[in-house]
Formats: sequence, structure tokens, C-alpha cells
Amino acid sequence: MEDSDDRISPEHQISVWEICENERYEVLAARVGQEQIDQHEANSKACNALFSCLSPTEFNRVSHHATAREIWKTLEKYHEGTSHVKTRLFETYRREHENFVRLPSESVDSMFSRFQVIVTEQPTPTTSKWVGPNV
Repeated sequence: MEDSDDRISPEHQISVWEICENERYEVLAARVGQEQIDQHEANSKACNALFSCLSPTEFNRVSHHATAREIWKTLEKYHEGTSHVKTRLFETYRREHENFVRLPSESVDSMFSRFQVIVTEQPTPTTSKWVGPNV
């Protein structure tokens, strides 16, 4: 059982996700203040959580990074692509919808099946792969 003096107050606690989003966090050789100690602990927890979920191939791809943010951004870029790639995907899906027509002598069932393939392949606006034209 911990003493109440050993507990970190809520205003000093940093969540694991906050450290993944913190662009300014750097791993310091010496941590002098409680905030720096909390940030270092949060970064370590975030790195451990990320590393524990990765395959050996993905681990090798990101293991050289020192911060959770660097790890997260590398994985995000690899799996989702850059905003340029996302924009191109959106334009491709939009073009497929706009150019969709019934082929000569095509049945309604086969046309519907073809259209469903286009719809199911397209990411929805709630998925992270979807990016509208204003990227």
C-alpha cells in the first residue's frame, strides 16, 4: 500500500495519449522537475504499449525512435499514407463513382454487384483513411 505522499497529484499526471500527441516532448538526459519525470514516465509507458502490440517487422521499423510520438507518426504514415496519398485515394474513389455506368448487356444484378465493390472499398468519412478534397 502506498503512502499518500508518494502518489502523483492529478494535475501532474500525463496520459499516455497526451505524450503521443505532444510535438515538443524530448527525451532528456536529466529530469529535474516533477513534470519532466511525469512526461518521461508517460513516454515510457506509451512506448511499451506500442511496442507490445507490434509484429517483429513493425517493431524493427520503429524501434530506433526515442519518443512515443515518433513511433506513432511512423506507424500512422506507414499504414495510412501521407495526406497526398489520402487525397489521391479520395479522388480515385470519387472518379469511380462519377464514371460508374451500366455496361452494355449487363444485368441489374451484376451492375449492383460491381457498384457494391466500389462502395465497400471506399473508406467512410469516419475512418482515418478518408480525406476530403480540402486536404
